[in-house]
Amino acid sequence: LVSYVFGKRFSRKIEQPFNEIIEGAHKIGNHDLDFSLSHVKSTKELNQLVSAFEEMKEALKESLHRQWKLEQERRDMIAAVAHDLKTPLTIIQGHVEGLQEMKTLHPERLERYLQTIQASSRRCIQLIRDLEDVSKIEHPEFSLTVKQTDIKDFVLAKAKEYELLSHPKNITLEATFDNISSETNLVWIDPYRINQVLDNILSNSLRYTPQGGVIKWKTTIKEKEIIFEIEDSGPGFSTKNTSEIFEKFYRDDRSRNSEGGHSGLGLFISQMIVKK
Repeated sequence: LVSYVFGKRFSRKIEQPFNEIIEGAHKIGNHDLDFSLSHVKSTKELNQLVSAFEEMKEALKESLHRQWKLEQERRDMIAAVAHDLKTPLTIIQGHVEGLQEMKTLHPERLERYLQTIQASSRRCIQLIRDLEDVSKIEHPEFSLTVKQTDIKDFVLAKAKEYELLSHPKNITLEATFDNISSETNLVWIDPYRINQVLDNILSNSLRYTPQGGVIKWKTTIKEKEIIFEIEDSGPGFSTKNTSEIFEKFYRDDRSRNSEGGHSGLGLFISQMIVKK
């Protein structure tokens, strides 16, 4: 009788956690991972089983969340690419149809149509290039190709390039150096990828800096890092959460309505390269 009573009590004691494990297994099967199991006051082996099940559930939850996030990013990317390609392709189609319908080709009108088609084609090509870059940089095997570079010559060459682009808007580009000497100006960088970062930043500055504005670029050399500080007299970002600007396909409200537009991948690519 004592053995029977003890068995019944023990049975009731372990019945709840086993039922919870069974119920938890059903929930996992239905992708419901927001639950936890209660521990038993005694019975070491049963508690180990509950703990192991809980750890498995948490690992699975983390794995599924990553999978769901990647799937959502994939859907968002497809939607964003479709949206960004639709506008320039529609413009190209409309202008080609306009040319086909022309009975007489007026040279001025023909030139205007061809320029629009060319600009829209470039937007499509640039978006495809940006997508290729994202695919390369996000790949685990992506690596930088570094070589010894004279950082002062590198910066001055890039500044000269953008000084020429600044002339139409009468923008002044000031490139200055801090803590650079003949001993410190030789550094190991990937010139191609750093050029890509600077192109994204400086082209943004050039796009939004008003007529007669100023872009300041200060380069500082420290023991183990190069600091590029780029500041312009443009309006800045309208968003308060500046971390958003590094998200894929993020575009500030101003840039959404700007002529020509851009893919919204430039700053994401830049941040990925800097992190690498």
